[in-house]
Amino acid sequence: MTSFLFLLSLPLTPPQLQPPHLYQRQLRKYDCYAESTALAHARTCSGKLSNPDTRPGLKENFIEIYKTYMNLPQTARHMAWHNNVRLGCGIARCPSFYFVVCHYAPGGNYIGQPFYTVGSPCSMCPGGTTCNNSTVLCDSP
Repeated sequence: MTSFLFLLSLPLTPPQLQPPHLYQRQLRKYDCYAESTALAHARTCSGKLSNPDTRPGLKENFIEIYKTYMNLPQTARHMAWHNNVRLGCGIARCPSFYFVVCHYAPGGNYIGQPFYTVGSPCSMCPGGTTCNNSTVLCDSP
């Protein structure tokens, strides 16, 4: 999953289709706690959202995979939102499908809100972060 999120930050080709720069994208951190709560829910094979009390402070996205088809852009939009900095995922093989669950924070994909803010990369890194020159992302030490 972390490699997928990295791919979202790569420029599109050809150059005229490159999206505008975003000003404060933070480096995502894989979160083992979020992974453990996601995996615990995936293993239920419920095909439904988990109880929010089982994942304090985390949002949830899931998909049931019955074949090789997966609408990844639609599925991943919530998790790839510009302000999400925590992510952990789990997958379980259920009797008739694979149940993939991801927990992330703080959340996103709000109607009327931009996917990210346009600006010079790293121009407004939040407090406690610095610009990572190799990734051009705001990174916490």
